[in-house]
Amino acid sequence: DASFDELCDAARAALRDLGPVHVGTPSADFNTARLDGWFPDAPIWFVSFDHPSIATVIESDGADLAVGIMARALRQQDHDEQTVVVVRRFDGTIRPH
Repeated sequence: DASFDELCDAARAALRDLGPVHVGTPSADFNTARLDGWFPDAPIWFVSFDHPSIATVIESDGADLAVGIMARALRQQDHDEQTVVVVRRFDGTIRPH
């Protein structure tokens, strides 16, 4: 089993290598899905990108295009800042970092 620190290091490496957004390329593409089955009373969205290991969960009352663009900006911010806020282990355990 990987430790939380090892998972944080892996997340930073993935964002460093796969996280930058280049407009006009697949890295800027996104797909949005409203998670109303899990969050029926809140506008929670799952936004996936070109790489299956990177996704953003966001709360927004906006339309799917606006949500996708907001999530794309957050993905770029994650790449630039390299700050890990929460780590979810593969067994589902969560630890704030």
